[in-house]
Amino acid sequence: MRRQNRSVSFWHRCRIQFPSQPSNPILNTSSNGQTAKTLVDCGNCGPDFASIRQMVTRHFKVHVIQTHGAEDTLEVLKNRKVDLVTVNRKLDRDYTDGLDVIRQIKSDPDTNAVPVMLVSNYEEHQQTATETGAVPGFGKLALTDPATRSLLEPFLGDA
Repeated sequence: MRRQNRSVSFWHRCRIQFPSQPSNPILNTSSNGQTAKTLVDCGNCGPDFASIRQMVTRHFKVHVIQTHGAEDTLEVLKNRKVDLVTVNRKLDRDYTDGLDVIRQIKSDPDTNAVPVMLVSNYEEHQQTATETGAVPGFGKLALTDPATRSLLEPFLGDA
């Protein structure tokens, strides 16, 4: 029983509250005053989110927001400027298909211009994602691969 309470407590602590208005741009600045880009990572578990966040913040000036499904991702996209969304192939909370999240983002006129990448090691799922409107994505096994940085550069690199 104690373990279950710890798990609930963990998820309660990790829950991100999103402001109803755009965030303060001062919070999205790097130490040299440049505005950081914003990446929304949808559907990854805590350790995978941490790995992706560590990789992108090591190579880019970027603020990373974790979301867990289509509803909270769309809320973020409608309330702040986002430079890129990464969507896990299978969402960690309920195992929903990440392609459904991509379809919802791309079918909404308020969010369809935001670039979206699928996070999957499977080429057939990457192909389906690009056919749905996503840009070419990467797999978790390729986080340290320079080719992954090349995929992210157009969206998260300096303008």
